[in-house]
Amino acid sequence: MTLVEPFVRALQRDGIYLSRERAETRADYVQPIPLALVQYGNQVLALPGHHRLPGDRLHGLCALWFGGHIDEQDDDKQDDDKQDRVNACLVRELREEVSSVELPAPERVGLVRDRRSPQSALHVGIVHHIVVRDSSVVHAIQQPAPGGKPGGARTKLIDLAELRSIEGRLEPWSLFIIRRLFPDALQPARCGSGRPVDAMTRRL
Repeated sequence: MTLVEPFVRALQRDGIYLSRERAETRADYVQPIPLALVQYGNQVLALPGHHRLPGDRLHGLCALWFGGHIDEQDDDKQDDDKQDRVNACLVRELREEVSSVELPAPERVGLVRDRRSPQSALHVGIVHHIVVRDSSVVHAIQQPAPGGKPGGARTKLIDLAELRSIEGRLEPWSLFIIRRLFPDALQPARCGSGRPVDAMTRRL
């Protein structure tokens, strides 16, 4: 069992919807962000930060995950007991950001939260790990999305061995997720740096 499952059950049972404007000013709430890291062999799928607008918190940074806020429309897609709003949101976000091609089932592996600023502390990432083994799927997710929608054309595969060279450009959640899933991929964290990012829990 993981600590993430009780969190998701509580979200499913007690979660409420607030407008984005209100949610961003309420420190007594946290905003869950379902997200996934996509792996193919010794590579991970990345979203380079230059595709973000200057006002976006990820502008200029490289993200190794795909996901976003849960919308009320995600509740409408819960067609059985196994499909919670987290799954529904993740499926929608992956189709919008990566590709409409069907990806392997995600494994829910933990939570991540960056508390270095009041704004970032409002968000909790629900981390999933997707391992792709079919080369045709990899080819599909690197193609432009149908109809010119944002998608595969913005993404690129990066070798795990290359991550150290771009470590300074990885956004905080990506850094922490990589350190937990692939401990040898980055330089060891510096001692005395504090705990700016909460621990991502895995199986207990």
